[in-house]
Amino acid sequence: MADISVLNGFWNECRSSHPECHSETQQYFSSLYRDPALLLRVIDVVTDRVILAPLNCSYVALSYVWGSNRSRGLQRDDFLESLRDGVLSSDAYVQLNRSSLPLTISDAMQFVKLMGLQYLWVDQLCIVQDDPEELLYTIKAMNKIYGASAFTIIASGKDAGSGLPGVNNNPRHLDPIIGSADNITLFHAPPDPATKGLHPLGTSTWMSRGWTYQELYFSQKQFIFAADRIYYNCRKRLKVETSPGNRFSSMKRFSQPITDSDPFKQYVAHIEDYSRRSLTYPDDILNAFSGIMSDMSEKMASNHIMVQEDEVSNGCLEADYNVVQHFRAGLGQAGSGPSIIQLTFSPRSMVMNITIISVH
Repeated sequence: MADISVLNGFWNECRSSHPECHSETQQYFSSLYRDPALLLRVIDVVTDRVILAPLNCSYVALSYVWGSNRSRGLQRDDFLESLRDGVLSSDAYVQLNRSSLPLTISDAMQFVKLMGLQYLWVDQLCIVQDDPEELLYTIKAMNKIYGASAFTIIASGKDAGSGLPGVNNNPRHLDPIIGSADNITLFHAPPDPATKGLHPLGTSTWMSRGWTYQELYFSQKQFIFAADRIYYNCRKRLKVETSPGNRFSSMKRFSQPITDSDPFKQYVAHIEDYSRRSLTYPDDILNAFSGIMSDMSEKMASNHIMVQEDEVSNGCLEADYNVVQHFRAGLGQAGSGPSIIQLTFSPRSMVMNITIISVH
């Protein structure tokens, strides 16, 4: 099982010694709580209730793969018991039953509690899934939600039922024992991709999904749950706790995907990186990128960084198997022209293809 004292040590050292890891978090945090239209809900892991986030509360965010069998998620009817005269009160809550939750979520709740924290944000339980207005507004605020979190739990499993290895008696996937002597057991340890500057989850389902792209980008501090070890990644260092023996080491952190300081070049790089990801549902193609759009819009001082045009492409492949969208990016800067980006999503192959047609 995971050694919580070691993991807590990673996080506490970062909080006390790495001011650069928290300055941007604080900016997102302030922006989050200045937004009166955003209904931020969190899970109280002490009471197992979904509640409206207390003002300026610190919370942990979860990033994971839902999988093809999506659970029901939070619905308006779940709040019926909390209605007062037909109105949802500020102290309304939904009581959760951990045993009925996907394993990754229940494990994340337990991990937050073990780390001495109280609140967890999970998309399917903190956004009312059958309220289109709330759903759309919150999806557009993913930059703030993940950016403002105390840290993000990144789950490597293929779906929400995979759990967090090392938490809640969820076993780690260790390689076979290769020998033992004098009460010492030897395991075969595969090379750690992080030692080569690669993301620890580089070949995982999580790393290939469209939704997790912006969740990784905006998360300033992360606990990454791989199959056989846990990493703590911040702006300054990447540390790893491994099993057995709970050994840990420190190495240079892997770089964020976008490093260019020019907002428009960042935007183009985001488009290119995002195009390598896959989606289960074609309709998610804009939503899974909307946090990036919101963030880039602020950096470019324009509310119209990406405006979907009513256009349907008749080229490429059969219309039934392609969703082709065109976007125009207006930079809102004097003398700058637009760029036109063609984005194609094929449900058959579940792969996106994005082409920058022109950049002025």
